[in-house]
Amino acid sequence: MRAANATLQAFLASRQSFWVADLFLFELANGTTYAWTSYTGNLTVGGHTYSALGPLIDRTKWGIKNTIDVPEMEIQIYSNGTDLPDGSNLKLQVHNGLFDYAQITLSRVFMPTPGDCSLGAVEIFTGNTAELEINALGIKLTVKGANNTLAQYMPRQMYSNTCNHTLFDSGCAPNPGQPDGGPLRSTYTSTNTVGASPTRYAIAWGGTVPANPANFRYGYITFTSGVASGQTRTLGVCSDTSIAFVYPLYEAPAEGDTFEITYGCSRTRNANGCPFFNNLTHFLGFPWVPPETYGT
Repeated sequence: MRAANATLQAFLASRQSFWVADLFLFELANGTTYAWTSYTGNLTVGGHTYSALGPLIDRTKWGIKNTIDVPEMEIQIYSNGTDLPDGSNLKLQVHNGLFDYAQITLSRVFMPTPGDCSLGAVEIFTGNTAELEINALGIKLTVKGANNTLAQYMPRQMYSNTCNHTLFDSGCAPNPGQPDGGPLRSTYTSTNTVGASPTRYAIAWGGTVPANPANFRYGYITFTSGVASGQTRTLGVCSDTSIAFVYPLYEAPAEGDTFEITYGCSRTRNANGCPFFNNLTHFLGFPWVPPETYGT
């Protein structure tokens, strides 16, 4: 059962002919909202204008069970790349995390005459992005219900040699910048430019090399200009001459492009871990737990 207002219920009960359209609302983690429709023209419903000029969207059937099973729906977004309102490449932006943690709502509108949305819409399915696949046709998106967030490992803290915290999170730095409060992200973030002969896999420093470049390993880099603008990658081996990425960029940057780069942490008690940040107070690893043993 899906909730519908009394006016819509009365209209459907009258068995009159009607037109129907799907409405897709994408609410992104950064607050941006995209509203697209399968209809041939724009539709305004519930304070949103659903554009017919966006990408062509198809979906699978959805299902709801009266159990703890997670409801699921697949969406195929057919895209030639330039479907966003500002003309930017949709595939590239999705590759860079555009739909990560997004909430997607599918609604259906019933129209007595084409374009008449006065009866309102019925919300069919709401969920969060779970899996993404970029293919030749566009983007295949798996959406799962909100109860999917319950599918996580328990207990919260695991016995591990490495720290359970992530660098700069609320456990690593509960009061960043304060005495005994943990490291401040901005202190360990630098800006620089791309040097000569960049590739999708590695770049050279174009400006002054920051201190301790080896400590950027396990950190990340975010490009702020050029064809790679907005792309973020985890860092592998870094030296005073070059920066290597764990995963290649979507496109190779150009010499002179700008980026921000942030230190990483090995999440250990070694020199490139907590001691480097003078933060052993908040180390949450268990390096002295005895290894698993087996009887003979």
